[in-house]
Amino acid sequence: MTMVHTHKLTGKMMYIKNIYIFVFSIILVFASIFIPVTVYNQNDLSPVLFGYPLKFVSQYQNYNPPFPWRTSFSSPLEHPTHILWMELIINIVIVYAIVWLILRQIKNK
Repeated sequence: MTMVHTHKLTGKMMYIKNIYIFVFSIILVFASIFIPVTVYNQNDLSPVLFGYPLKFVSQYQNYNPPFPWRTSFSSPLEHPTHILWMELIINIVIVYAIVWLILRQIKNK
C-alpha cells in the first residue's frame, strides 16, 4: 500500500517537474528574441528575423544605418511585428527536449 502511494507521489512530482521544464523552455525561447542580429543591407531590415534556434519573430525595421548593422528586437508599437507560430512551437519543443535531456544526464550521474 505504501508503494502505490509512493508511485503516485513520484508521478505527481514528475508532472510538476515537466511543467517547470516547459515554462523554463518558453522563457528561454522568448528571451532569445533579444539576442542582436547583424544585417548586411537594406533588404535584411524588411523583415529582420529574431529568435533561436529557429527564427520565429519577424519585424520590419525602417532604419538607414551604415552596413553591416547590429540590431535587436524593437518595440512592436513602432515596428510591424509578426510571430511565426509553427517555428515558435518547434523552438519550444526543441528547447524542452534539450533541457529534459540535460536534467536526465545530471540525474543519472
